[in-house]
Amino acid sequence: MLLCAGLVAAADWLFFDRTLGWSFGLYVAISLGALLVAQPRVLRRRAGVLLAVLVLGLAVASALHPTPQGVLLSGAGLVAIALVGRHGWARDVGVWIRRYTSFALWGIAQPFRDLGVARRWAVRGGSSTRTFRLLLWILPLALGAVFLGLFALANPVIQVWVESISTRLRSALGGLELVRLVFWCVVGAGAWALLRTRARFAMADAAREPRTGALLCPAMLVRCLLVFNAIFLVQNLLDLRFLMLGAALPEGMTYAGYAHRGAYPLIATALLAAGFVLLTFRAGQTAGPWARKLVYLWLVQNVVLTFAAATRLALYVEAYTLTRWRLAAAVWMGLVALGLVLIAVRIITNRSNRWLIRVNAFAAIAVVYACCFVSWPGFIATYNVQHSREVTGTGESIDLRYLRALGPSALPAWQRLASLPAEGPARAAAGERIPAIEESLRTTLTDWRAWTVRRVRLLERASTGP
Repeated sequence: MLLCAGLVAAADWLFFDRTLGWSFGLYVAISLGALLVAQPRVLRRRAGVLLAVLVLGLAVASALHPTPQGVLLSGAGLVAIALVGRHGWARDVGVWIRRYTSFALWGIAQPFRDLGVARRWAVRGGSSTRTFRLLLWILPLALGAVFLGLFALANPVIQVWVESISTRLRSALGGLELVRLVFWCVVGAGAWALLRTRARFAMADAAREPRTGALLCPAMLVRCLLVFNAIFLVQNLLDLRFLMLGAALPEGMTYAGYAHRGAYPLIATALLAAGFVLLTFRAGQTAGPWARKLVYLWLVQNVVLTFAAATRLALYVEAYTLTRWRLAAAVWMGLVALGLVLIAVRIITNRSNRWLIRVNAFAAIAVVYACCFVSWPGFIATYNVQHSREVTGTGESIDLRYLRALGPSALPAWQRLASLPAEGPARAAAGERIPAIEESLRTTLTDWRAWTVRRVRLLERASTGP
């Protein structure tokens, strides 16, 4: 613990609010020294000694001038030393891939797994477990802060609350910033994972079946779900108020800006939530009734959150037209919502993650298959023209440059602009564009290999008019 605290203090002194320089090489050397103190057995292995020398060389190189590749190799080298000290050297590249993957996935949970071990020691020794009950709230509150941060990106009201809390916390802690506390937590979690490496895939157990026990103890899992449900409930109620009931937004915020700001962070939140559920509710593990009820409630809230993100995207499209990426985002949101429902089905029926992956892959393939039968550029062009200011008298003007980029499939949209009663840039552009599309189609169809039903129908429409 002292070594971990020392690494956090060194990182704060060298990096926080500072320009990166030779200090990174110094920190690599300090980290290497702390790792060798924590795992002296590394120096008993030739591979460990060689890796230590190489990492020390990287520290020197980083002290001369830090580079992205030097940062990456230094981190990978320190993790490799920790893994060699714990499990020995392995010649199989596949073993190293599994070890690094396991370290990335399970390293963040190492402090809480060690907390469980310490709790068992305390119980055996007859000590009070009140302190450990309080510590069981650390992970729920930490992950809850992550979700709260994502919601702050998506919701201006929550952003104001977070900024207010940060200001009050900084005042209460004598000027200590919330960002600095987060920095300490991140560095501390990484340092603890490095010093207390427990890679799941060791050389000797590479062929073992994965364990099916719970990642978190039931008490901590229930606490996590309580915190998550409370935070998600606040977000969903705010979306209900602003998006469904039409309440006034904060000053200076438009509905279009609110929608654009929120769609993608909310999808990232839903995906992170899905990953947490998959890690903590694996097939074959037993969860208490409260944990199951809370996770079902949380999944429902995630589905509501996804549909709220879709509503935000629809508002943004209504204000700023449709594009390929926005259409793809809408399809993606539908798949995310389906995936969340399937996660609940998997937990209820106690199926495996392989079943979940198989069903989600089938759904994604089915959606892509169905999309093959639709002319999406034509759909986008027609939608944008039908909802443009030139046609409806309100909203945004049609983006003629983007309409040209949609190619010949946008011909019906151009014809709609050409039929406008009033003269204007859109009508003039359509008058120039339609003959060009017709000529391009005729030239393309002179080659029998380029013949398609859709191109023939577009040419017929160009020749006969709308």
